[in-house]
Amino acid sequence: MTKTELVTIGIPVYNMEKSVLDAINSALNQTYENLEVLLVNDASTDNTMSVVRDKIHDSRLRIYEREKNGGVCAAMRDLVNQARGKYICFLDADDTMMPTRVQRQYDAIKAAEAQYPNRMVACFCGSRVNDITNKKEYIINPYNLFKKDFGGGTGHSMYRVSDLKTLGNFDVRFSRSADAAMCINFLMHDGFYAMLDEPLLQYNFVWNGHKSDIAGVEEKIFSQLRTEVRSENPRNLYLRRFAGLDHENDYTHTYIDLFGIKGVRLLTIRHKGTKHIVRLFGFIPLLRIKSVGD
Repeated sequence: MTKTELVTIGIPVYNMEKSVLDAINSALNQTYENLEVLLVNDASTDNTMSVVRDKIHDSRLRIYEREKNGGVCAAMRDLVNQARGKYICFLDADDTMMPTRVQRQYDAIKAAEAQYPNRMVACFCGSRVNDITNKKEYIINPYNLFKKDFGGGTGHSMYRVSDLKTLGNFDVRFSRSADAAMCINFLMHDGFYAMLDEPLLQYNFVWNGHKSDIAGVEEKIFSQLRTEVRSENPRNLYLRRFAGLDHENDYTHTYIDLFGIKGVRLLTIRHKGTKHIVRLFGFIPLLRIKSVGD
């Protein structure tokens, strides 16, 4: 069946003249035909843009120029704001995509939309990692989201553009970790990730002192997010991993429609194994109700 929905492939770029052509060509050579490739140039100071304009002549490529360098998060925000597609997937300018990447992720999202018509849905895929720093190669499994070896990875994801805008776009507090922060935000709003356990990217990874310094700063922000996640006590497996929550906590949050006001939050705590204490935030300080069979 012919797909008619436009997908944007977003590429943030800053001083990547040696690799950007491979990234763009891998995006243009997708089996999914209805796409645009959106390049956000974050005020590169090398020959990146002259190389692109000289070598790429394809009407599907659009270029958005930032007047001054704002960092990867600013470029990611521009990709979302400038995208014309209903869906957007991301690609770092030093990585490449397998030819079926867009089609496979699009199909996974459409299946998830059919299953969860009232939820935000997105998709993560796996990748083949070329760890340049440690001189080794390995496979990233998207099910390891928020485990030590995988903190999100925007380049692995496809989202509905409208969902990213609803969530406020990428968090400006972050630089290199804006992708992982978006994952947390998405999951905290009941988003569902369809996981494709297959490598659809060639992911070139470099770790250096500058990135380490940034990670140290951003870890302090993540510690605040963990506190927020713990207070919400999510049922979501990946948020539990991120927050360090066990699977058997005996308190949960639910939302009800009370007196015509939607979204009233209830905190339910198991009390001596038989009763529950229910606190209605913002309304009634404390109620006791009996458990079924009590």
